[in-house]
Amino acid sequence: MVTTRVERSGGWAGIAFVIVTLIGAFAPGVPPTPDATPAQIGAYVDGHHLQWLLAAWLIFPGMAFYYWWLVQLRGYLRLAPGTDDGLPAYLFAGGIALGLMAMLVAVDQIVLGFQPSAALDGAAITLLWDVFNGLGVILFVPAAIVALACSHSGRRHGSLPGALVFWGYVTAAGCGLSTLTLFSRTGFTAMAGTGTFLAGLLPFAVWVIWTSIVLIRHPRGGENSH
Repeated sequence: MVTTRVERSGGWAGIAFVIVTLIGAFAPGVPPTPDATPAQIGAYVDGHHLQWLLAAWLIFPGMAFYYWWLVQLRGYLRLAPGTDDGLPAYLFAGGIALGLMAMLVAVDQIVLGFQPSAALDGAAITLLWDVFNGLGVILFVPAAIVALACSHSGRRHGSLPGALVFWGYVTAAGCGLSTLTLFSRTGFTAMAGTGTFLAGLLPFAVWVIWTSIVLIRHPRGGENSH
């Protein structure tokens, strides 16, 4: 049995996830570029110590909201009439991977920011910074899978509005393009930089909010609750 109240709670969780994620992304301010020196990285982390650790901590409640949204979105898609084509399961697998990788980002942030930079040598700071930026790029692989699987399922079964399906495909493409920033260390296309935000994170955030609104305003659970 699925209830509309539960589906709506998943929608509100999705919106909360986006809010928490954006706060965490902007709280520490503009980070150094991937090619920054250990001294520049250390000065940034030390100068934004509280905000840096807050951003790391926010990933944990953010994931609690995110996983509930993911579970309800998968359930929503599985209520669509027709043969189960595996797309909701594909979405769920990608979503689990995305959440686990996000928590690895938090762990890396904690390790980098827990001690003053003077306690770490330059090689350790550079390694932790590269891991942080690298995970920030690879996150968009499962994000693309989530958006693509959801949109394709919504299109095949008519369970999502056409405009949302289109935006989901755009989001998946943008997330895919964001992974290409791993080849750049500076400028607009720098790894985990402005280009990644505009092409990947922002469209994904809009897409999550849009799917959340659908869960809130047009729950399908009531159709199959007997």
